[in-house]
Amino acid sequence: MKGVVFACNSLWVLSCYPSYLRFLRGCEDLKKTQTSILLRIIKRNRDTEIGRLFGFEKINSPEDYRKKVPLTSYKFYAPYIEKICRGEKQVLTREKVLLLEPTGGSTAPSKLIPYTPSLHREFLSGISPWIYTLYTKRPGLLAGKSYWAITSLSGYEKRCRVPVGFREDTSYLGNAGKFFISPTLAVPSSTILSRNLEEALYLTAFYLLREENLVLISVWSPSFLLLLLERIKKYREKLLSELRKFSPHRARWVEKCLDRERYHLIWKKLSLISCWTQGWASRFLPELKRVFPGVEIQGKGLIATEGFVTFPWRDGYVLSVNSHFFEFLKNGESYFAWELREGEKYSVIITTGGGLYRYMLGDVVEVTGFYKGVPMLEFVEKEMVCDMVGEKLNAFHVEKSIKEALDKFSISSSFYFLAPDEDKGKLFYTLFIETDNIPQGFVDFLERKLSENYHYRYARKLGQLAPLRVFLIEKGGMERYIQRKVKSGKKLGDIKPMVLEKEKGWRETFQGKFLKE
Repeated sequence: MKGVVFACNSLWVLSCYPSYLRFLRGCEDLKKTQTSILLRIIKRNRDTEIGRLFGFEKINSPEDYRKKVPLTSYKFYAPYIEKICRGEKQVLTREKVLLLEPTGGSTAPSKLIPYTPSLHREFLSGISPWIYTLYTKRPGLLAGKSYWAITSLSGYEKRCRVPVGFREDTSYLGNAGKFFISPTLAVPSSTILSRNLEEALYLTAFYLLREENLVLISVWSPSFLLLLLERIKKYREKLLSELRKFSPHRARWVEKCLDRERYHLIWKKLSLISCWTQGWASRFLPELKRVFPGVEIQGKGLIATEGFVTFPWRDGYVLSVNSHFFEFLKNGESYFAWELREGEKYSVIITTGGGLYRYMLGDVVEVTGFYKGVPMLEFVEKEMVCDMVGEKLNAFHVEKSIKEALDKFSISSSFYFLAPDEDKGKLFYTLFIETDNIPQGFVDFLERKLSENYHYRYARKLGQLAPLRVFLIEKGGMERYIQRKVKSGKKLGDIKPMVLEKEKGWRETFQGKFLKE
């Protein structure tokens, strides 16, 4: 079996080599590479509805494109995606839309992103060079099995003539990747088809404990891996009982490690964990390093449902030059990838083969250096989005949800906002509101409205986020809010109260108390 695993991993890495070479060639002349990608997308889609609207047939350069096509957000695409849902063709792309992939939205609870064959190839243009370097620089990974976290089926409810959602995350790897990786998976993809989420977590824990040849773990949020360890504690005896049926020897070793709380010894060959390490995710790294001492933790690049922006490269994250056409926004001005300056922060704009044109991704990055003229980019934050564990709560949806809750329960308040919070190691959101009382049922209603964002709902189901709480501010809420902002360095005239704050620790700022649950 070990020979099969080694062969499959090796063939998978070998299949990624051409994309790796294309990446290196693309870095030799960034402007030429990016211009070629843009003109190919424009030419292919000039006879679509969107192509006729923007006059694609008259665009011959990146400069033409920047002048004639406005910056866009999902709100602009919503009516066009409705047409795609109804089965209309050649709306955003000439290619057939294979499926619509749900993700958290900035102006709505969730949004649907068109996924085409071209977009699939664009993702592989970033994934394949990363996989090639990941394994060739760590040849020990070739001999072992891996755990690639599979996202639960979204349960997105929408009548649509186009399929909604991938059935598993490995679909991004393409047919060849899926074929080669299947025999190397420590946890079968079929776990996603379990009857409920808790059963899926239990099965995942069981398969992981069973596999002693685990060398690599790939998850999105590090909190998810810590959550799996909590499930192992919770179902310890049941898991050990099942494990004894499979291998008494393995069960004894796992039990010994659990008794000593030495999880890293359960998988003695584990050498790398791939997960988010930037932004909010960084707070989980100390615990992850404590639990898995000596295991390398590699940060993931900037990857969104809409597009593939960066991947790990040397000591940073390099722009995936062959994936899409990139622009970067700063102070209202857009810049091409070859115009960026080190140390500056920009907001990412993408044009993709999936039908998004000058689309504002909402991710802020900082240029940390260059590789052969290609910018190395560090993720800084999401614009108007709070994302502790992958819940992607956005300000527009939060404001709409709170207003609906206040109206429904006839609550009058001129000062309120939602903020991330933490207590005894548990993460959750707190609504800070200046009012005398909150009627029964308000919290549950607001929780349901926030859960319309399925990323938030999923994080709640997993237990990554604890239930929503409400903090009743007695008086002087706005004054104390402003005082805190001024102390943090904000100019008085620049302070604008936000309905969604990204900072924690607000309960110490106000006089008041938590609503009794």
